[in-house]
Amino acid sequence: MPISGPSWQGTRLIQGLAIGGLLLILLALFLRTLSWPSELRLPSEHITHIAGEAFQVDLRPLLPRTTRALSDNLYNLHRSDLVLLEDGARIGRPHASADEVEQDGAGAYLHWGRVLIFSTPDHSDPRTNARVYEARFQAGLSQRIQRQVFDLGALFLAIALGLGVWAWRRAILIRLRASVDHLRARRWDYLIAALVPVSLSTAALIWLPSLWNGSDSSIWLLWQLSWIPHHPPLYPVFMALLHDLTGGAAAMLRWAQWLQHAAFVLAVIYLASAYRRAWQIMTLSLLASIGAGFGWLAHGFYTEALATPLLLVCIGAWLRLHRDGLTTAVAVALVLSLLLASLTRHALLVLAGVPIADVLIRALLARARDARWVRFGELAKVLGLMIGVLIAGNLINRSVALILDAQEVSITGRAGVYRIQAAHELVPPEERAAWLAALAARAADPEVRTAFPLLAQTPDPWTGPRDAILATPALYGQHPDILMNAAFQTFLRALDPHALKQWAQELQRALLGVGSASYCPGQASCLLNGTRVSIETVFPADARTLAAMAGTGAERLESALAYRQLIDSVQVQALDLLLPLRPDRRGLWLGASLGLALLALWLRRDTGETALLLSLWLGAILYSIALTAVTVVLPRYLSPIDLLIWSSNALALIAIGEHRARGRRPRPVAPASWP
Repeated sequence: MPISGPSWQGTRLIQGLAIGGLLLILLALFLRTLSWPSELRLPSEHITHIAGEAFQVDLRPLLPRTTRALSDNLYNLHRSDLVLLEDGARIGRPHASADEVEQDGAGAYLHWGRVLIFSTPDHSDPRTNARVYEARFQAGLSQRIQRQVFDLGALFLAIALGLGVWAWRRAILIRLRASVDHLRARRWDYLIAALVPVSLSTAALIWLPSLWNGSDSSIWLLWQLSWIPHHPPLYPVFMALLHDLTGGAAAMLRWAQWLQHAAFVLAVIYLASAYRRAWQIMTLSLLASIGAGFGWLAHGFYTEALATPLLLVCIGAWLRLHRDGLTTAVAVALVLSLLLASLTRHALLVLAGVPIADVLIRALLARARDARWVRFGELAKVLGLMIGVLIAGNLINRSVALILDAQEVSITGRAGVYRIQAAHELVPPEERAAWLAALAARAADPEVRTAFPLLAQTPDPWTGPRDAILATPALYGQHPDILMNAAFQTFLRALDPHALKQWAQELQRALLGVGSASYCPGQASCLLNGTRVSIETVFPADARTLAAMAGTGAERLESALAYRQLIDSVQVQALDLLLPLRPDRRGLWLGASLGLALLALWLRRDTGETALLLSLWLGAILYSIALTAVTVVLPRYLSPIDLLIWSSNALALIAIGEHRARGRRPRPVAPASWP
């Protein structure tokens, strides 16, 4: 009996609401990009004294109702491009703290919200010193108007979704019942797939204390959503929900541990259940669990604790793509897992190329012409889905930025400063000035040329150049991240021998690891040692962090002893062998894994397995290149490579096992009538 859906008119209504809502959201995002130069004179009657050297002026009454000046806020402490002038001459330092303006003065100012808090260079009163004060900035459309347009679009989409669910309620119920029947029929397969991840998670919950990642962990206790300009939105939103639902740091950490472990277990079950035989399921479950070390070591606040399970689901969707073709369930799993993974860790977006490469390789290797054209048809669909992932991820990131009024400026340039400084160190000391001048001369923008020496020579690559830029009068009003991004792009195009040598070193770190015998020989010891350093060094330097961590154990220095003891344990040393970070060990592990994959391909000569194994290795290479290009290579950033390679090992062993099983089967005896 056919399942009735919505009427033709109902379908058109749902489609119209969805399209209208999407267009309104796109309009709101476009309105956010509009800006124009503006200049305001600050009348003395609008200036009020706060305290000490600080005076303030409310800019809102001086601007048209539909206009705003982009100011600094919690999501971007350096967003304002406002330049303050006294009798036509620039004064500053901009982006100063309120205390600095009040106590030091000397022209420092702060543009926060609708208020400009400033001081005069000679400590005089701006209301009575007979000088003219002006503010120059790029004006934009009011945030209120942007939100109204966006909220209307979101409302249309929500109504369309609600109507769609109601119209297809019977079909949805039938699908749900079918899913329940499917789960019941395969319950033993799922139980086998769950044995390894449940055992590992249970052991970790009993044996392993909480893991901390320096300031990157404490931010989730202190700021959550305000860290979105630095991180993609999924993990900050996850942490913000936990913060609101729990009653303190200890409860928040406990819930994070349980939910992250649950995500790991469910993801391994989904991945391993792509196969049907018990030994295949167990093999994939075991080796994928080893590779997904951050899944069951998810004992703290780590973005990898969500990214790793999502990558497991993505690999499971690739396997089902081979088994079932591009069904609706496979397409949904593939798109959602990859989209959410990229909204957790930016670099995982490059793995959108893996399913495309997978289907393309199968199409090229197909022997029958008809099968080849079928594969190319599937390739077009997968390519469309992956393009949809890219577009959806961009829209979601921009929508979250609009809702929070957060920055949309990329911070890739901050990691690029490390590249510039590392290349600068490779240049002989007597040649560095000339090298730096030649590199800066390649920049078309004079502000970028001015900023280059600050980027290459200022201590503390992460914050030092930013502070130096803000203290340089010629660069007042320039966004530090924009300047760093432009400088990094200039460095990318330089292609001189020192830059190329530095890129080669960084790619080697991404491929072969960043550890040593004394520092991070493997992922487990690296996590534990990082926690020890955090407790002994990082947290005591910040009183707010220690207060926020009350009840977790991280506020006590004696807790570090437990991590010192664990680092020397047999269990941790065994894990380090399986998840190596030392270049020598990692090179051997990669070589053995590649040899295993090649053996499987040689024995089986199966088109599907060839495409899948090559795609997993291609994903590892693409991810290594992405790490090199957009961020600093840290030990934990290599965990997706571990997962991809261990998944390849599992699939290779399954292929070899299938070959041996086929070889043991009795061959049919040909009848006498056969030639």
